Parts: sequence; C-alpha cells; structure tokens
Amino acid sequence: EILPFDPETWAFDEKKASDMFALKKPKAVFVSHISNVTGYILPFGIIFALAKRYNSINVLDCSQSLGVLNPDVSGVDFVVFAGHKSLYASFGIAGFFNLNDMILDITKSGGTGSDSLNHYMPERGSNRYESGSINSVAVAGLHASLKWFQSNNEIYAHEKKLTDFLIKELSSLPRIRLFLPRKTNQIIGIVSFAVEGYMASDVGSILSDEFDISVRTGYHCAPFVHDFIGSKNYSGTIRASVSYYTTSDDVVPLCSALSSL
Repeated sequence: EILPFDPETWAFDEKKASDMFALKKPKAVFVSHISNVTGYILPFGIIFALAKRYNSINVLDCSQSLGVLNPDVSGVDFVVFAGHKSLYASFGIAGFFNLNDMILDITKSGGTGSDSLNHYMPERGSNRYESGSINSVAVAGLHASLKWFQSNNEIYAHEKKLTDFLIKELSSLPRIRLFLPRKTNQIIGIVSFAVEGYMASDVGSILSDEFDISVRTGYHCAPFVHDFIGSKNYSGTIRASVSYYTTSDDVVPLCSALSSL
C-alpha cells in the first residue's frame, strides 16, 4: 500500500491514512526521511505515531539525510542508511540501526569467523547479519567520513542555503517546471525539474556534452514518485543535487546553460 499525500501540497493525508490503517492494520511502515527524487523532507513522525497505534514496525530510510538532517528517532524501530549518499563515503557499504533490539530472521549465512564451530549465525549482535568477509576498505572510508562529520556542524545550513538559491534561480527561468511542494522550506539537497519541450535525458546529455555539467536524469529508482508528481511526460526529472562542497558558482552556470535551451 502507498501512503496518501495531497497531490497539490504534498502534505501527508492523516485522515485518509488513518482510515487505511483501520481497514488494513499495518505490519510495517517504510518512509524515506528525504526523497531521493525531490529532496522533500517527509513528516515521518506523524506517520509513525499513527502506525504505532497498530503496533507497526516503523522503518526510516535515512540514506539521503543521515549526517545532514539527523532524525528524532521517537517511534522508529529501524534506521537504514547507505554510505555513498549523505555520509560522503564510498559505494559498497550500508547499514541499519536496530533501535529496539529486535531479532531478525537470517537471509544470508556463513563465513563470520567469529565462531567457526557453530553451523549457524550468532544469536545476537551485528555479526548475526554480516555473513562473509566485510568490505573493510569501505568500512575504513565510512569511519573517516564520520570523523569528519563530528568536526563539522555547518552541513545542513550550507545545503539549505544553496538549495533555496537553486530553487530561486530556476524559478526565474522560462520553460522550467519545478517539482516542489507548496512549502519549499521542506526541500533540501535535491531539486527536481523538467524543461518544457525536452525529455529529461536530452537535457542531461546537452548539459554534459556542451556545458560539462553533470546532473542525474530519469526515474531515479523510484517509479511511484513520478506517478505522484506527474513527470512521466518528460521521462522522469532532471535532478540537480547540492552538497557541502557545492557553491553558488556551480549553480549559476547550470542556470545559464538552461536559459539557452
């Protein structure tokens, strides 16, 4: 089942969700903290509080937010993350926080090395879910990234300022369609848009080939979102992403290039 949101404002429809949960009591509810398509910050606290009335297991995907916008985990059972996104680490590493120490079934087993005479995975601890040899190179990279985060508390402010600047500049251009909620203060890190008269992939190719600017185009591994925002006529969206290392000097050439289309 897909959680209900208002198509105009993007606000969570609590009344409709309440009726949905009453008819089909949720076993588990999964919410992205920040959408990887639109940069929308979802109101997961309201959603999870409603779901907990039915003893739902609540899973929060923080792949796009951890380190930038750390969540209040009240009512959250699992936080999952990827190293290569907002944590500035490499591909090949991800993880989860089991906040209520639930024992999960094993899907892959063998090769822990921690108890070689035992034919089964450990009963408790992280080794229960880590079969085979760990990606030690990626672990070292994530560790270095986390140390950097501990000494830097300006990441959110920088990304939010740059996101707002990008929205403002794109809004001033003709033929640009921005995919935004009514309240743009709920967007960070990502701005998705389309150019009237072009497919998303065509714009991406032009920006890359003629202006040496890299954006991501298409459906971004999230097909249901495009049904909701109405971007299928453009074959998805053009996604401009900002980070702590992006500056306004990167935004201005992008908008200049788009104005020439």
